[in-house]
Amino acid sequence: MFTSRGHYYRWQKKALVTDHLRLSAHQLLSASERDDRYLGTWQWLRDGAKVASLMYMVLPAERAVRLIYDYQKQPVEPYLVHFTTSTPPYGGQRYWWLCPVCGRRCADLFSGRTFACRKCYDLTYESAQSGDPRNTRVERRLRAIRHRLGADSGLLNPLPEAKPKHMRWATYTALLREYDDLQAIWLGDLGLAVGLGAERPELVEATELLWTAYQRGPEREPPDLAAALALIDATLAACTTTVRPRRQPRRRTLGQTAKAAEIPLAFAREAQVEGLLRPDGGRGTRRPRYRTKVASWLRKLHTLRQAGYTWDAIHDWTARRFTAGHEHERRWPADFTPPPSSS
Repeated sequence: MFTSRGHYYRWQKKALVTDHLRLSAHQLLSASERDDRYLGTWQWLRDGAKVASLMYMVLPAERAVRLIYDYQKQPVEPYLVHFTTSTPPYGGQRYWWLCPVCGRRCADLFSGRTFACRKCYDLTYESAQSGDPRNTRVERRLRAIRHRLGADSGLLNPLPEAKPKHMRWATYTALLREYDDLQAIWLGDLGLAVGLGAERPELVEATELLWTAYQRGPEREPPDLAAALALIDATLAACTTTVRPRRQPRRRTLGQTAKAAEIPLAFAREAQVEGLLRPDGGRGTRRPRYRTKVASWLRKLHTLRQAGYTWDAIHDWTARRFTAGHEHERRWPADFTPPPSSS
């Protein structure tokens, strides 16, 4: 059966997780540990009013929680739900349930006569059976990534230059990569929506290939994915002038910065030791990252050193170049004649 919008509708749908009460292991057990309380009541609220509750008893020696509650106004025989813990990379302790029905580790249990995991009750999420077309799902995910990166909702607007504070570099890089892939799919669907598919059938093939690769995940990309990205960019660029070029990496390691500046890595390390390179990211044992414009600054330092300037003279120049009365030294020292190709 189809809806009024032409979307396929199934009469028999799975039950949703929102139709059941959710019992979080981490919330219950961390609150119990924080308050040093092993006997308490857990409540579910809706609009500030209590809709359900249960009593629980934490048994640390058995690594289990005894649940006491009524189901459909009938008392349920109290039973134990075992739990386990894990240590996240950032420290602390994370609690997990061991489902009393199947034994699998899970973060949440869902209500019924017995609290069990989502797999046991065959539950799903509303977004999994919404029936939205692909471009709507892709657009929703693009906006979610933009929100995490602190950007506005405009899909053609550039993303912020800086990484969000406290976000890991691995997460930041993965989000940028996913955003680029999804934006290529979104632009491909946009081109098909305005009728480019009839004129350029290769656009349909490239968009489908990108979508298949995205669904499989980054670890199982087809070997011709790069060709598909180039094809979709070239096709859309030939048909419209509003396509934003694919973004290049905004942060580089010291070695990548030296390579972009076309200078030896040893000189870049020397400038780093002198404190003339300011990294934009990287803390602790992670390698610091530098903005792309640092390459031109590093090339300028190399030019000055090649001209015979000492590090002390360069430090003196950098200290006064933005002070009042030294506006003429913003680009180069006053007693230095820059090469014709330098800015």
